[in-house]
Amino acid sequence: MRDGRESDAPLVAQQGHVASPPHDSYAYVARRPHAVIGLIGAKNMSLADATRIANLVADELESCAAKKERDGALAVGAASLVLVATARGAMVSDLRLAPGGPVAANALECLIAPARTMHLQPRTPSTDTAITALAMDATWNPIVAGATDAAGSKAPVAP
Repeated sequence: MRDGRESDAPLVAQQGHVASPPHDSYAYVARRPHAVIGLIGAKNMSLADATRIANLVADELESCAAKKERDGALAVGAASLVLVATARGAMVSDLRLAPGGPVAANALECLIAPARTMHLQPRTPSTDTAITALAMDATWNPIVAGATDAAGSKAPVAP
């Protein structure tokens, strides 16, 4: 449940629309032309650090999605995940994906693999056993000329 609303499904991106998570459900929203990351929350991490990581994930997802779109391999997709700090990077937990093989392939290459390489500054075992983690939703989709998001903003035209 988020903000008093039941929700088990991740964000849904629709073909012909710019991915657009609702602002009131997220601590922070990072928008890119092909992707949106909605930061649900963070544990044992400042909002500034969580926002920085959400922006890094959004940048990685955008870069990969743009390349996939040029190659004709970008599916409309959505995911929910939790990144948990480990000594060797981030572990992806509680992953939920929109259905479809192309969505799973895009998520693996453009979201999960880059996220796992990020260092979330885990607590040191000698001083704190608390888990450092952040939860986020992600959507991605090809840019469609003339499409609008929920706020009525026009999508950029793909080259």
